[in-house]
Amino acid sequence: YIAPDQLPEAYGGTRCEPDPWCTDYLNPGYDVPPEYYPMNHMATSKENMRRTTVRKASELLVQCDVREPRSVLSWEFVTSDYDIGFGVYHVKENGEKVEVVPVKRRNSHVIPESGFYICEATGTYELKFDNAYNRKRSKELFYTAKILPPDTEALDSAVPGPPLDLPSNG
Repeated sequence: YIAPDQLPEAYGGTRCEPDPWCTDYLNPGYDVPPEYYPMNHMATSKENMRRTTVRKASELLVQCDVREPRSVLSWEFVTSDYDIGFGVYHVKENGEKVEVVPVKRRNSHVIPESGFYICEATGTYELKFDNAYNRKRSKELFYTAKILPPDTEALDSAVPGPPLDLPSNG
């Protein structure tokens, strides 16, 4: 709660100054220097990523073959202008797909998305880039995926950044 007498008139309060925006005590802020832009801090540059287009009302599935239990599946991606759905599935031998990272829309056009999943089981894992919800726009996608060996140093070389809502799999 902000008391009306503390809020400038320009913002709906009753504080009356010579300047309704109260710029004498409210700092309007400054331009953010480019070195602080999130896109300038990607672990992998776009030039070293695969580039593709995910058509409107469709999806892209990227298959990764995991041969050793506890291998680390890591990824990083960015879209040019709009968000995209992303999730990870484990494809069992009988063809059944088990969602291991929930598909959610990601604002990868604002901040690059990165994460990893420790694959308890061997087999095929699919990265799903989902644009099925959008019937009007295709998405330009840049992505990379790696499978790292199951050792303690693998996590150090995984794509940096917070995991994407990783479920407990241990």
